[in-house]
Amino acid sequence: MSCLKRLLPPGYLLVFAAASGCTPGLTAIPLGEWAGRGTVIDCQTTAMGEGSDAGLRRKSMDGTYETRLSITKQRLFGHDALVFEIRSNRGKLLSMDDTETHIRMALVELEKLGNGATLYGLADWKYRPGPDDTWSEEHFRQRVGFPAASCLRTGSGLVLQVHYIVPGKDDALSFKDTFQFERGRVIKTGSVVSREANGEGKKAGSPDFGAIYWSEELHRLR
Repeated sequence: MSCLKRLLPPGYLLVFAAASGCTPGLTAIPLGEWAGRGTVIDCQTTAMGEGSDAGLRRKSMDGTYETRLSITKQRLFGHDALVFEIRSNRGKLLSMDDTETHIRMALVELEKLGNGATLYGLADWKYRPGPDDTWSEEHFRQRVGFPAASCLRTGSGLVLQVHYIVPGKDDALSFKDTFQFERGRVIKTGSVVSREANGEGKKAGSPDFGAIYWSEELHRLR
C-alpha cells in the first residue's frame, strides 16, 4: 500500500480501497433514518391439568410488517444523548391488542473500552409516547449511570445491544433489542419473554410463559 501512495494520486487510492473492501468500518453509531420490513413471532404457553393429565397448550402466530428507525443527537439535561425513534406497524398480536410498537429512547455514553467497545446508559425510554410526552430529568438522574447498553465492533460494522429497564417489573420480564449497523443497512433483532408467577397472583387462564421474537432489515433513507 505504501508503494501505491507514492505512485497514485489520492483519488485513485480511495477508489482502490473501496474496490478491495478496505474502506474504513463504522467507528460510532451513525445518525440518520432507515426503513424496512420485519417479521414477528408471538408464542403463548399455558400449563393444563395436574398429575398424569398435565400438559401444555400453546398458541403461536407470525406476521410481517413495515418498520422505521431514526437516530439523532440531542442535548438533554446536560448530557449529549443519542435519541432513537422506533416505529413498527406490526398489527395485533396474541398478547398485545395495540397495533404499533413505538419506542423512544435516549442513550448517553458512559465509557469507551478497548477494541472499539463503548458502554451506554439508558437514561430514559418510553413505549408509545404521546405528542406531549417529554423526557424525565428524574429518570436521567436515576438511570444514566447504569450500563444498560453496549456497542461492540464486529468486522466493518457495529453491534448495539440494549436491555430495556421496565419500572416496577422484576426478573420475570426481559426486554432486549440488538441493532447491527453495516454501512447503509441495519439488522435489528429482539425478544421479550414473560413468565407468570404461580399461586394467587396468577390470573385464571393466563399463559404461564409468553415470548415475542422479532427480526428486521432496514436500509438508509438519509
